[in-house]
Amino acid sequence: MQTVSSSQRTLGAATHLSALTQYVFPFGNFVLPIVIWSASRSQSEFMDREGKSVINFQLSILLYSLVMALIAIPLSLATIFKNLPLNDIRLHNLSLTDILTSESVASIATLMTIALLFAIMKAAEFFLIILGAVQSARGLEHKYPFSINFIK
Repeated sequence: MQTVSSSQRTLGAATHLSALTQYVFPFGNFVLPIVIWSASRSQSEFMDREGKSVINFQLSILLYSLVMALIAIPLSLATIFKNLPLNDIRLHNLSLTDILTSESVASIATLMTIALLFAIMKAAEFFLIILGAVQSARGLEHKYPFSINFIK
């Protein structure tokens, strides 16, 4: 194993932390890590591995989010429109009991579960990014859990 210099450890930590730019700029969690990785991957194996790790994790989070959205959006629309009388749009006669059937309650529970899973995933993402930055600053390789290796 090659020795990791202080500047490489700092840049590795910055690569991990750059994924947090998603809270300031749309797609900042992809753009900045890719820029840092592209500029530094030829300098050392450590920077190449850390950059790939960050990008793969962000792509994995995006994929998991898209899967959740592909489940949640149609389910939401089906829940909303299933019991609405679309041929008779006089909604002032519509009561909550007309909309909340056992099927719609199950759908709402599923949506709430997906929302909770999404919130847990985003909180875990935040803390895993911080952990990755800390480990990288120590010169240790960080592997994100549940990360798919899109870039090998």
